[in-house]
Amino acid sequence: MPCTFFESPTFLFFSSAVPELLYYSHISAVIVALLVGVVVLLNAPTRHTNQLLCLLTVIFSFWVVINLYSWVGVNSDWLVFLWSLYRLLEVTLLILAIYFSYAITERQMSVWGHGALALCALPVVLLTTTNLNISGFNLASCNAFDYESKILLGYNAILSLITIMWVIVIFVHTYHTRAKERKRELLLLGIGLVTFLSVFFGTVYLAELLTIFDFFNDSRLEFFGLFGMTFFMGLIGATIVKFRSFNVTMHIAQVLVVLLIILVGLQYTFSTTVTSKILTTFTLLLVTISGYQLTKSVRLEIKQRQEIEKLVKNLERVNDRLQRLDQLKSEFVSIASHQLRSPLSAVLGYASMLKEGSYGKLPAKALEAALRIEESARLMASSVEDYLNVSQIEAGHMKYNFSDFSLREQALHVTDDLRPLALKQSIMLLFRTKLESDGMTHADKGKTEQILHNLVDNAMKYTTQGTITVILRDDTTIKRLYLDVIDTGIGMSQETLNSIFDKFERGSNANSANIHGTGLGLFTALKLAEAMGGTITAHSEGEGKGSCFTLELPLIS
Repeated sequence: MPCTFFESPTFLFFSSAVPELLYYSHISAVIVALLVGVVVLLNAPTRHTNQLLCLLTVIFSFWVVINLYSWVGVNSDWLVFLWSLYRLLEVTLLILAIYFSYAITERQMSVWGHGALALCALPVVLLTTTNLNISGFNLASCNAFDYESKILLGYNAILSLITIMWVIVIFVHTYHTRAKERKRELLLLGIGLVTFLSVFFGTVYLAELLTIFDFFNDSRLEFFGLFGMTFFMGLIGATIVKFRSFNVTMHIAQVLVVLLIILVGLQYTFSTTVTSKILTTFTLLLVTISGYQLTKSVRLEIKQRQEIEKLVKNLERVNDRLQRLDQLKSEFVSIASHQLRSPLSAVLGYASMLKEGSYGKLPAKALEAALRIEESARLMASSVEDYLNVSQIEAGHMKYNFSDFSLREQALHVTDDLRPLALKQSIMLLFRTKLESDGMTHADKGKTEQILHNLVDNAMKYTTQGTITVILRDDTTIKRLYLDVIDTGIGMSQETLNSIFDKFERGSNANSANIHGTGLGLFTALKLAEAMGGTITAHSEGEGKGSCFTLELPLIS
C-alpha cells in the first residue's frame, strides 16, 4: 500500500521533496566506500584484510541505500521490510569492524571472542522478522519511528559502544609492540575506524532517539554520520599511498582524485542558485586540473620507487651471491692451506737436515741451495699460516685461551727474539717502558705474542735502515695498555692509512722495500686484538717519514 500524502520518486530514489543534504551525503558515502573497497579487493583478492574491508563497505553501502529509500520511497510494504533490516545490518557492521581490527593488527581472536560475538548478534538475528523489531507503519507520515523497538535500539547502541571500546583496546595493545613505521600505519587506521564507528553509530542512534521522542520532526541529523565513512576511506587511501597497506600496488592517488571530483560534482544536488552552481563548476574544473597534475607526479614517483626497489632487490641478490662466494673462497683457502702445511713441513725438515750435514757434508754451492730452499719454504709456511688464520677468523672458528699475564715481559721476549734478525738488516731494535702499573693484561697470551711478532716483523720489512722502537705505556685512569711500534721506514700516505688493515692490502710503496707479503698480517693482527677487547691503530706523517702502529689492550691492575 502506498503512502497517500507523498508522490512516488523517479527511478525509485529521486524526488524533489527531500532535505538538501540527502543525496549529497548518501551518494558520496556510497561511491567513496564502494570505490575504495572494490579497489582494495581487486588488488589483493585473497588477503583477509582486503576481503573484510570490502565486505564492510558493501554492508555500509547497503544500509545507506536502504536509508535513502526510506526517505523517498512510498511503498509501505517495501519500507516495512527494509526498515526491519536496519538493526541486523548495524550488528553486522559492528562484527565486521572487530574482525577487521584483528586482521589488520595481525592478531588472532580467541574462541571465547568468537562465541561472545555470536551471542551478541543472536538476539538481533532472532528478533529481526518479529514485531519486537518493527510492529507497524504510519501511512500518514510514511515511516515506522513510532513502531520501532526501543529495547532493540538501545541494545544496538550498547553493542556499538562496546565495539568501539573493543577496537580501541585491540589497536592500543598492538601499537606498543610494532616497529615505528607500522605504528604510524596502525595509528591512522585505528583513528579512521574508531572515528567512523563513533560518528556513524552515534549520529544514527541519536537522530532516531530524538525523532522517536519528538525532539525533531525527522532524523535528518543522521546525514552527518555518513561522512564518518568518507573520513575513514580517506585515511585508508593515505595509508595505501604512504605505507602500501592492504598490498595495493595500483595508483591509489588516481582513485582519491576521482573521489574528490565526484564529491565536488555532487554539490550540484543541493546547489539552488546560479552563483552556487557557477562556483561549483569553477571548483570542479580547478580540482580536475590539479588532480591530473597530482596523479601525473605521483605516477612518476611510484615508477621511480618501483625501479629503486627493483635495484635494491637485485643488489641484495648480488650481495648474497658475493657473500656465498666469499664463504666458498674462505673454505677453499682453509682446505688448501691445510693440504700445503704437511709437505711444507717436510721440505723445511729435509732442508734443515741437509744444512746441518745429516746426509754428509755438502759442497758450498749445494749448501747455498739448501739455505735458499729453507728460506723459501719458511716464507711459504708463513703465508700459509696467514691464510689459515684469516679463514678461521672469518668462519668464527678461532679459539682464544684468556689468562692474566705481563704484557711487558711478552713484549720484551719478542723484541729479544727478533733483535738478531734486525741487526742483520742494520736496524737498531729498542724496547722502552713508560708504565705506572705492572703492565698486566687479560688476553690470549699466544695470540698476543703473534700480534707483537707481526707488528715488529712488519716494521722490519719496510725499514731498510735506522731504528725500530717498541714503547709500552699505560693509562691507569681508563685501564688501558698501549704498545707503540715506531719505525723510521718508508712511511704511508693518508690513502694507505685508510686501507692498511684491509685484507690483501699493502702500501702503494711497499714493493720498494719488500716484495714479499700477503697483505694479511695486519688484518689478522687487528681481528685478533679486537677479539681480545683491544684494537690496533696506525699513524704516519707521510711517505718516507716512518710509521707508528699502536696495539691497545685492557689493563687489569
